[in-house]
Amino acid sequence: MDLGLTDDPTQKFHLTIATLATTWMPFHPKSAFATSEHGQSLQAEMAEASRILRHGDPSTGFLGFNDDSTTGWTTHAKTCAQWGKENIAIQSQIAKLPKGDDSYEASKADLAAQLRDIRSLGFCNPVGSTEKLICISTPLESSQDSLLARMQAQHQKFLEDIESYQ
Repeated sequence: MDLGLTDDPTQKFHLTIATLATTWMPFHPKSAFATSEHGQSLQAEMAEASRILRHGDPSTGFLGFNDDSTTGWTTHAKTCAQWGKENIAIQSQIAKLPKGDDSYEASKADLAAQLRDIRSLGFCNPVGSTEKLICISTPLESSQDSLLARMQAQHQKFLEDIESYQ
């Protein structure tokens, strides 16, 4: 499928997880309902549901499907985000340096040396039939059941919102 994206040789395909919706979220984030006024008001909850699906819910013991201990995906994403924030702060400091100052070039070089190259982190552990990791470890079924029980009220609210939309 052509998504209109340019090739980036520094990127490596590692796994695609496509979900219609988590079971307590009875709509897809790109659906007509999600883009409607009703759906837009629920985007924060949708983002939280996606976060839980991937990263887990400590209150229920549900670990999420990123399987960070095996794949390193969550740790990698958090590190990239942190380094990105740090780099933005450093770039902001560089932009604020007085350009006419005699120490400008030295100060700029000192700050630039603190920038982190996110590409140096390498790749997360890929998962697939031809990779060292063939599959992820899924969360325990009991933790999935606990999560679903906790999310039942939210599920009911979404069903009511969808019903009023139609």
